[in-house]
Amino acid sequence: MTEPASSARPVAAAIRYLAIIAGAACLLLTAICFALACQIFIETGFLRSRIRWWD
Repeated sequence: MTEPASSARPVAAAIRYLAIIAGAACLLLTAICFALACQIFIETGFLRSRIRWWD
């Protein structure tokens, strides 16, 4: 007979790998959004217009 606990291990491993993939995808999305925000701030001169001591 098969034990019920033995079928839970592959499911737990799959959930663990899916969580790692989801976390990596979130970090990648965060990096892309941060890079886009930096590029927009640089192109529009947002920081330069807000900080007066820059000039």
